[in-house]
Amino acid sequence: MTTPDNTTFDARVRAAVTTYIVEQGFAPDVEALAARLDCTDDDIKASLQRLDESHGLVLHPNSYDIWVAHPFSLAPTAFWVTSERGSWWGNCGWCSLGIAAMLGEDTRIVTRLGAQDEPLELHVRDGRIAPEDVVLHLALPVAKWWDNVIYTCGTILFFRSDAAVDAWCAHRNIPRGQTLSLDQAWNLAQAWYSDYLNPNWRRHSNEEAQAIFENLGLTGPFWALNPDWK
Repeated sequence: MTTPDNTTFDARVRAAVTTYIVEQGFAPDVEALAARLDCTDDDIKASLQRLDESHGLVLHPNSYDIWVAHPFSLAPTAFWVTSERGSWWGNCGWCSLGIAAMLGEDTRIVTRLGAQDEPLELHVRDGRIAPEDVVLHLALPVAKWWDNVIYTCGTILFFRSDAAVDAWCAHRNIPRGQTLSLDQAWNLAQAWYSDYLNPNWRRHSNEEAQAIFENLGLTGPFWALNPDWK
């Protein structure tokens, strides 16, 4: 079990990862994190391993290189997010909105509906998102997200309508999950990601995560966390 001291240090490491990605557009390596936090490479390696095991981020297999640090992907995806501060890949529709919420500034998101042929641009201006005539589909229930988080993120996509979601799921043999209006998705992104650049950031507890869903009216079996969800 992670000790309190490890928990505090791991939160500092994860916050440093987020800040570095915002600043540089790519993930820090072990040496860069050690220099930023004035600690040893071994301290960072141990922390990254714990963060990977606790779903604080995702490392490449058999490596200390960071693959995913939500809401950022460190490998190319179908979501490109830009602001005056830089440009980044989002893991999915929700993560892309999360980058915008975290930055707290005007942001542009470029993707394709259903990750297929029709292009989509979303714009956040003065805290408001447009256009509103799209929905966000989440294929898998929350309790299954970390069974394979890369696949989970790959199926959190924007569509023109619920009918388009139905047709896409049937054609692609992907589970029909839940859809959110763009406003609902934006509110969820703000509630989840807006504090990720706070130097005192810490992970949501299971209870806090469940409360975020419930406060936004996201209830029922689809949104229920397992007791051991991380």
